[in-house]
Amino acid sequence: MINLTYSNQTRDTVDETIFEKLLPKIQKRHLNAEGEISLTIVDDKTIQELNREYRGKDKPTDVISFAYSESEKFPGENMLGEIYISIKTAKRQSEDLDRELKFLFIHGVLHLLGYTHETDEKYSEMMEETEEIIRL
Repeated sequence: MINLTYSNQTRDTVDETIFEKLLPKIQKRHLNAEGEISLTIVDDKTIQELNREYRGKDKPTDVISFAYSESEKFPGENMLGEIYISIKTAKRQSEDLDRELKFLFIHGVLHLLGYTHETDEKYSEMMEETEEIIRL
């Protein structure tokens, strides 16, 4: 089972049930996925700082995820990782904010589950899986 810890560090109202309703859909496609995911909604300044520090890119982005390796976990904890979504960037790049937030959250979760998009083939695979979960 995947559990979600949610935090909104912005003044924008975001309904966390958007994300909670996706968890069973993700679980249906990824039966072995289990653990805790921390999701934080942030502003562009915060995500730009994270992007600069951890990816070497000094600009805002829509979503960043940090998967925890086995060595980073504490005994008795099963933390998959952290996801940060910039609400401002999500708003700028979408016509349907709810759908965009779903897409970004699933994208982040898939990274925590080991998906990458380093090649065109892997990118296509990840996008197909994201859309499949949205359609469920």
